[in-house]
Amino acid sequence: MKKLFLIAFLFPLFQSEIKTELVYTGRTVKIHEFAGTKDLESVVKIDAEDIFVVADDDSDGIFFIDIKNKKVLQAFHANDFISRFSKIKSKHTKEFEGLCYDYNTQNIYLANSPLNSKESPAIFLLKRNFYGYKIEDYRIPLITGENQLTAIAYSPFGILIANGSEVKKYDFDSNVVDNEIILSLNEVIYEMYYFENAFWVLTNKNMLYKYGWNQFNKPIQSYDLSLIDKEPNWRRIKDARSIIVQEDLIIIGDGRDRNERLIYLQEKEMD
Repeated sequence: MKKLFLIAFLFPLFQSEIKTELVYTGRTVKIHEFAGTKDLESVVKIDAEDIFVVADDDSDGIFFIDIKNKKVLQAFHANDFISRFSKIKSKHTKEFEGLCYDYNTQNIYLANSPLNSKESPAIFLLKRNFYGYKIEDYRIPLITGENQLTAIAYSPFGILIANGSEVKKYDFDSNVVDNEIILSLNEVIYEMYYFENAFWVLTNKNMLYKYGWNQFNKPIQSYDLSLIDKEPNWRRIKDARSIIVQEDLIIIGDGRDRNERLIYLQEKEMD
């Protein structure tokens, strides 16, 4: 019995000692060439389909993109949100910074962070219909401190939002931001992603942190995306803005203006 307890106790320690690295798979998708994007800020992937949704704050819109066939299936711009809701103004649609996808409901949440930190952010709900997606609802959450909303993610806790360097729980239905800070960094959080008991955080320092789920004291792995080895035709990641995780595949959205691309990396154990 004591042996079993010791093994169970040591397993997470051994697991955290596994050294991994990110390597370039050779695949890059230059979405700016066919999508008309100008400044990629956030990307989500819709379920098992090869369809990505891109938030672009320079275009004041979001684009539903078929990567395989290289075409835009659907798009919403600032005026679509303003005309849908009487209380939504242009200030609520100027900085589309974050997207998250609920795999259970297929709902998409779009976060807008105001240019003026004293103004309130906005979160929009898009629901699936027969033709694709429709703008369904919105909330204007009150966030303590500066009202920046830099990232949004879906997790076992429900929706999580980042207010600069802090992560908190958020309930869309009640429009309540929880007071508890579940993660705090010394860097600005650009994107967050949950996948199979791991929580990934991308920051303004081009750093990618991997945490065990609900174990936010210390990351399991830390990756400096600017130091990934060059490959043929490889261009270094300089403005990492989004992350999507599928098994050991890491898709990074590089948001350099008018050169937006999706870069496919793989997490591998080091020799």
